[in-house]
Amino acid sequence: MRGRSSVARLGAPLLLACACNAGALERPDAGGGMGSIATRSDGGTTYMPGATSGSGAVGAGSASAPTGSAVTSCAGSDGSGLPPAGQPSPNVVPTRMPFSCAALPETFIFPPTTLNPPRAYARCASFSVGAATSLSVSPDGRLAVLATADGIARVVELATRQVVAVLAPPRSMIDGVAFSPDGQSILTLASAQREATLWRTGDWTGVTRVWTAELSGHRYSLKYGGGVAFAPDGQSAVVSPGSGVFVLDVASGKVRASAEDGTTILDVAYGLDGTRIVAAVATLSTCNHWPNGGWVELFDSDLQAITKLADLPLFPEFVRGVSAFRVSPTEDLVLVASEGSQSLGSRPFRLSDGAALSEPAFGALPVAFMPDGASVLVSSSGGLQRVRFPDGLTISAASLVDVGPLAISGDGKLVLLGGKGSNLLRTWAPDPSARLTIVCSAEDSGTGTQVSSLSADGQLLAAGVGSDLRVFRRADGARLMSLPMGTGLTGARIQMSPRGGYVAIAPIWSSASSVYAVPNGARVATFPADGSGWLDFLFTSGDEKLYVAAARSEGFKIDTFPFATPALATSRPAPRETTLLGLSGGCPVLYSTSVGAWRSCGTCEDAPVAADTSPDFYLPGPYNAALSGDGTFVALAGPYDSPGVTLWRLRPDPAPLVTIPRRADEAGWDPQEYPVAITPGAARILTGARFSGACAAPPGYEVRVRDTTPGTPLVDSLPPGPTSVDAAVRTVAYGAQLWCAQ
Repeated sequence: MRGRSSVARLGAPLLLACACNAGALERPDAGGGMGSIATRSDGGTTYMPGATSGSGAVGAGSASAPTGSAVTSCAGSDGSGLPPAGQPSPNVVPTRMPFSCAALPETFIFPPTTLNPPRAYARCASFSVGAATSLSVSPDGRLAVLATADGIARVVELATRQVVAVLAPPRSMIDGVAFSPDGQSILTLASAQREATLWRTGDWTGVTRVWTAELSGHRYSLKYGGGVAFAPDGQSAVVSPGSGVFVLDVASGKVRASAEDGTTILDVAYGLDGTRIVAAVATLSTCNHWPNGGWVELFDSDLQAITKLADLPLFPEFVRGVSAFRVSPTEDLVLVASEGSQSLGSRPFRLSDGAALSEPAFGALPVAFMPDGASVLVSSSGGLQRVRFPDGLTISAASLVDVGPLAISGDGKLVLLGGKGSNLLRTWAPDPSARLTIVCSAEDSGTGTQVSSLSADGQLLAAGVGSDLRVFRRADGARLMSLPMGTGLTGARIQMSPRGGYVAIAPIWSSASSVYAVPNGARVATFPADGSGWLDFLFTSGDEKLYVAAARSEGFKIDTFPFATPALATSRPAPRETTLLGLSGGCPVLYSTSVGAWRSCGTCEDAPVAADTSPDFYLPGPYNAALSGDGTFVALAGPYDSPGVTLWRLRPDPAPLVTIPRRADEAGWDPQEYPVAITPGAARILTGARFSGACAAPPGYEVRVRDTTPGTPLVDSLPPGPTSVDAAVRTVAYGAQLWCAQ
């Protein structure tokens, strides 16, 4: 897992007798530390690693494959970066309503919650809003509910631009929203977790969760669409989390009917006064697994199939966000995308029986019908047009950018447009005035998965947000630093130091890396580009020194850079594709698939554990090994056909302790288990799973939290793909989103 924090432990330092002493630079408390950083003319220090230092230099030695029998661990503290035992964490300040959405605060701090049933972790903070993912407007046009990429839905009073309520489930990420016909309820969909939740209120000053329905199917499956909508009478609702279609009873939340289990769904909608349901079903192309054709199916209100309306085009534009069909709100009519047309023409069908019609003829598939059914919205180059249906006479037009989801008020006087950044939420009057108003704005955080790294105590988070490197304080969301990097940071390598004094970053995998001081942003060191894609960083527990593992022109190296004394920087050879797991007894713990895991104290090399391990080629080092926060235990993924992940005691007497088996409930995919994190003392271990076969579209696999006592049940399950954990494994980061131990 990239972006992991430097290892640390709770309690007093552990001192061990040693058979070989680490040099001064390998001791965690040696050196000047913060406040005594050597500077260049621009405030930083440039380090260009050269040949390996001589044998007399401090920290000299080789990190090549260690040989010989195990020795007693080297002396030194355990490298704790946590506050002393008993020191309280900073007070957390939950976000309070109401607040303005112009501009919308990037930070949301979740209120304390009681989970039923009890769980080990829950969402606790979010530091990036992202783009709009779903949008709905109340029947009276007074309120909008806006879901964004942070998985939070905000209820906005349009006239005042105030967020009057926030729907923030503690265990799921909302990406679909719909107002009920009476305006008193909102149905939200968390597609990844396959959950639909009904929220109800009288005046939106307080919101009550009425029920949550679990939808059958594999969580974290690939998703290309889906949808959520109430029937016109408000008694039922249709939802799809991207695979399968479900009809829910609104009063109870029970699943009344389901269809198309396991198939990819692009869109669902009601028609003909709620007596019909239309669903677009996609087929996926080989290897790249994008929607490539499919069909549109007609159902009755209980999801009994009536007929297949039509096949969908191959490689159609609806892959890029245009729907495959549009249902008339007033007539016995549905328009379906024309087969074989790259411009997506439309064909009319009756909703009552699915019969094809010759009239009305209409050229392009509309973006949406207006509520009166007499006009539609169509996309035009650079914007939207409202045209009369079906003769196509233009009524109004707007030049628009960043157009995402949209919603239309019941009287048709207002079109709401979701977007991103300064255009997060806009309203458009689709009349000749074509009045366009910005309601909500936010910082443009870019697209793609965010990378991040936590400080050892979990109180600071360094994250790549858009093209900025940012540091946030967990307790109140204060942004301590923001540095423009000049490029998107989706593929960046980021590491925050244990005490939060520095951040190391390589903006892209092949770029030079730099170290910046927090919070002033001064660049204190730079390192040459790594050409292998295996770049790794490790700070010592007191933030005095940085290790960098990278491929250099003369081979794979580990550079050692002490901030206070740059002249004592060293570079030593290491096995190819070595990664830095953390600190143990003040010394780095290295991992290489060809060697195993071992402590490397410069002049002292412990014997490796699991030296005969040959993990799967597709799982790089950070996915193959994890070190506990106290530096005493290491977990290693075995070969692809092995039983799973083995937990080892690393010191003082190395030995395998327990093996986490492969997932019996995933026998169809049979993914490889890999370690994510180990708590200090190894009471618990977190493991993920990856399928590494070619030309497949596997789902995501939850991170499983379990006690290490054999035979004990799972403690919890978390979303796939965490980017960082703190030393005590009490805070888990997913980009700019945090989950915290309860």
